[in-house]
Amino acid sequence: MQRFKGNIIYKCQDEEGIVEVVEDTHTRSLYFGTDSKQSSMSLVDPDRLELSYARAMMSCLLFMGEPRSILLVGLGGGSLAKFLLKVFPFCKIDVVELRESVANVAFAYFGLPKDSRLVVHMGDGSQFLQRLAHKKLAGEESLDYDLILLDAFDHAGMATTISGLAFFDACRYVLNPAGVLAINLWGSSRDVTEDVLDYLNHCFDDKILTLPVPKRGNIIGLALGRDVPTANFKRLRKKAVQLEQRMGIEFTAFWRDLKRMHSRFSWFKL
Repeated sequence: MQRFKGNIIYKCQDEEGIVEVVEDTHTRSLYFGTDSKQSSMSLVDPDRLELSYARAMMSCLLFMGEPRSILLVGLGGGSLAKFLLKVFPFCKIDVVELRESVANVAFAYFGLPKDSRLVVHMGDGSQFLQRLAHKKLAGEESLDYDLILLDAFDHAGMATTISGLAFFDACRYVLNPAGVLAINLWGSSRDVTEDVLDYLNHCFDDKILTLPVPKRGNIIGLALGRDVPTANFKRLRKKAVQLEQRMGIEFTAFWRDLKRMHSRFSWFKL
């Protein structure tokens, strides 16, 4: 059966809705029953981040060292997890995914590896973060994440459970003070996007950046931990060049767009 200019190679339905895997000549993509592409993988270079928004989420790496602990909320086809496992061989990755059917598809159809460094937790991302935050507040041993990536969408848009003030406050508690949070936002959902950015500004003391994805509706929000140093754009450009050469991602374009949009901020230096 053809769909989205490709052939459906897998389809199922769970309590949350439809899950479809569609393949064309060059790519294999994940859909949740609508026209919105949730994830995509190049059949020629399956480890590459195929979608521009996923590459833009990696702009967070401009502001931090190599992460050793990463939390992803929302697995999708697993492209972010797969990429990070490859480029950071010493990192540990926790993923929270609500839908078991989506996790099964990521492993079976999108090459997400069975790796001892990767743990997929089935459940609600907000509840997962709240539990970790409560443990930390109670003085119990807990892991601080160097990087938190939020990419939780359903067929209707951004998951509502990860768009409240309490959720982002929990993120702040479990993020390493020298770490970064990156979130994928949908620009057409203007009210939701503005609310999320307001919550992030509140929780992260206004150390927030936004990076629109060219020719896409996505906006990447970056929240920097309190110990992330003042950004120097000259040093950032050097790091962008190094990361681009290493990972094959357009970091110099990210640097240029961030500089254009945020150089007026007091904690940035030209």
